[in-house]
Amino acid sequence: MTIKFILNNIEVVVDIDPFTRLSTILRENFGLFFTKESCLSGECGACTVLLDGVPVPSCVILAFTVKNRKVITLENYEKTENCEIIKKSLKSAGCYLCQYCKQGRLLVIQHLIERHKELSDTDISEALSGNLCECIDIKSLKKGIKLAHLTIRRKKAGKY
Repeated sequence: MTIKFILNNIEVVVDIDPFTRLSTILRENFGLFFTKESCLSGECGACTVLLDGVPVPSCVILAFTVKNRKVITLENYEKTENCEIIKKSLKSAGCYLCQYCKQGRLLVIQHLIERHKELSDTDISEALSGNLCECIDIKSLKKGIKLAHLTIRRKKAGKY
């Protein structure tokens, strides 16, 4: 099946079995290895991508479901100013993401910041529940996310 979609802001076409996992397509067809294939059940967060702006586990997304949709991977997202702000905010809070959870956490944090004008600890905990990695202290992670949220919101309002 020929499937056309937007990948990292570029229109791409693949001729592939429609039941191939998106994570496999990203790795094997496009060399996007930040998308990890770990649990293959959508529970660990290591394969997270943004699908039409929403974080999803790409290991459970089948090729035919991305037809005419927009996929953003960490390779592309890391080039954005928001990503730099998030990384700096996490670092200043003493939070360093490992290579296993970085993919999922950064994309989920971006989505969280876009969706919420105010962030509660509950909002953050719920958003991060899809990532099983325990490499960091949750308090420093929440502190970094709140700092990133504040910085990005101020920048949007022209107060940065």
